[in-house]
Amino acid sequence: MTIAPLPIDLDGAPATAVITTADGGSTLVPVALPLARKDTDADGKAQWHGVHPASMWGIAHGAATAFGDWHVSTLPALSIVLAGGWEIETTDGMTRQFTPGEVLVTLDNTGRGHRSRTLDGPCTSLGVWLTEEVAASLRNAAGGL
Repeated sequence: MTIAPLPIDLDGAPATAVITTADGGSTLVPVALPLARKDTDADGKAQWHGVHPASMWGIAHGAATAFGDWHVSTLPALSIVLAGGWEIETTDGMTRQFTPGEVLVTLDNTGRGHRSRTLDGPCTSLGVWLTEEVAASLRNAAGGL
């Protein structure tokens, strides 16, 4: 089964999460990431609301022929495709392709994990590692372990 990209929704930014299932496998589920809001004071000072902490970030580049056999995600993170594309497959047979601007939330940090490959050329993505508190909240919303 293939999961299609989600439409934009004012209640949250669309993303797909890879989660660990009760049997130690993995699956893909749609999630809506909470939106932050920026307000500007009368004096022009910006105030952000609903911003969540992250522990680190990095930009990764996968070669045109990159393939990752079954593996878990090292840390809970957001993976945002900047250029190119990649596909992941879960243990229940689901696949999903990610292209520029699409977000994968990696919450399968235990179990058998997933496998991945680049699509028709190299892929560049931005990884934003989440704090455990944020990851726990997203796992709960996604129904994962």
